[in-house]
Amino acid sequence: MNLQNRKVKIALGLLLAVCVIIGYRIYSNIQADKARAAKLSQVRNVAVVTAHPIRQTIVPSLSFSGTLDPEWQAEVAAKVDGRLEKVTMLAEDRCWQFWSRLIQMPIC
Repeated sequence: MNLQNRKVKIALGLLLAVCVIIGYRIYSNIQADKARAAKLSQVRNVAVVTAHPIRQTIVPSLSFSGTLDPEWQAEVAAKVDGRLEKVTMLAEDRCWQFWSRLIQMPIC
């Protein structure tokens, strides 16, 4: 390797410049991390509310947000003229039988 050669001198100069730039970046990152750590380690006063424990009954309460969409819908209509006054359904009835009382209305 000939140190008198101009290309070798330029390559060594560029290599030295890159090493200096990388070293400076590492040094500045370390200093910034030290400053950030010093800022975070400062003591801060925080207000804390304290109370003595009391035995009480916990009342479970759940609240949800959203919408309720039916799984299925049915239209209930009488096969005769009149109006349907009351429709009752027993939820525990497996056949979902409906009992209704129909009041006959005169046709005008």
